[in-house]
Amino acid sequence: MMLGMSGAKVGSLIGAVGGLVFLLSNAGARPAPWSLLLRVLGGVAFLVVVALVLRARRIGKGVEPSRQQLRAYGLTVLAEVAAIVLGSRVLVGIFDLPTATLPWVTTVLGAHFLVFARVFDEPVFVWLGAAVTACGIAGLVMALAGSGQPGIDVVAGIMPGAILLVAVGQSAWVGRPRPAEAEVV
Repeated sequence: MMLGMSGAKVGSLIGAVGGLVFLLSNAGARPAPWSLLLRVLGGVAFLVVVALVLRARRIGKGVEPSRQQLRAYGLTVLAEVAAIVLGSRVLVGIFDLPTATLPWVTTVLGAHFLVFARVFDEPVFVWLGAAVTACGIAGLVMALAGSGQPGIDVVAGIMPGAILLVAVGQSAWVGRPRPAEAEVV
């Protein structure tokens, strides 16, 4: 574990970084001042989410993953990387659809969360995976329809980034420390 943190906390921090990267790297698709506003709001949301994660008593069920679950995690990530690389090459090299690359990455990312829902038996991955996959598929449809990159960046980049930050924040909020309840006399 990293600095004595649970696997769920480490995973949550990775998810928060991923959400921020998605948001920041696609915010440039918006004209000024929206681009700056999205970046500032994304940065503030990220800091709040990290603070929630670090303060949370537990994230999710609070059960450390078994070796079998960690193995499934590793295989899922390897499959994800392979699917992203191969799919992107096909979309650009064969179909000449570079605008479909980001939506493809988003679709694969969403699908990997659906696998995690099963592997780790954590409900947050179900809605997270479904929402991110939906953003990716919508972006793919937009790319196939000839939409411009700025619109695709919003649907397949900014929205999934925000969804990731919300999912991590929500999981950490549920596990936050609560003030002691006043004693009833």
